[in-house]
Amino acid sequence: MRRLKVIARIVLVGGASAWWAPRLSSPALAGSPGAQWSIVGVRQAPSTWKTFTSTVWDVALDCPPGWTVDDDGDEVTFRSSDGTTIVLGRTGTDAPSEPAPRRRTPKPACTTSTTSYDVVATVCVDPTSLVRRAVLVLKTRDGRQFRLALRTRGRDSQIFDAMLASVRRYP
Repeated sequence: MRRLKVIARIVLVGGASAWWAPRLSSPALAGSPGAQWSIVGVRQAPSTWKTFTSTVWDVALDCPPGWTVDDDGDEVTFRSSDGTTIVLGRTGTDAPSEPAPRRRTPKPACTTSTTSYDVVATVCVDPTSLVRRAVLVLKTRDGRQFRLALRTRGRDSQIFDAMLASVRRYP
């Protein structure tokens, strides 16, 4: 049996790039759904990006210059000048595909990846509303896990993907 290794280079907004490859044990190699992808290497966000850090949230991530950051204690909202928002918050469920209350939509497409910062992210995209939601699993210094969620709405996912790739435990 021949093994096929697929590697793709993805260039993100602002010049950041990532190399993606399916795990060898991935069902993608057999052509079945539910493939798990891992990030082989992610370059840092462009030096023009700023870094949000919080000891309350125990997290750091990069965002584009010119975006505002509003941390109200319940969630952190990153907002561009054109009104695009990406929100970081605590997650009440481990299921990134959980629909909003009183709302039923087709099941979103989900993928799981591991960043170069060893953050496991399950990202789901709702095809109807175009909401992207990632449940992030980070580890504390003592090895315990905690979860956060990152979400946005819209067709353009490049900034969301770049911010997601930059999430890391802090301090």
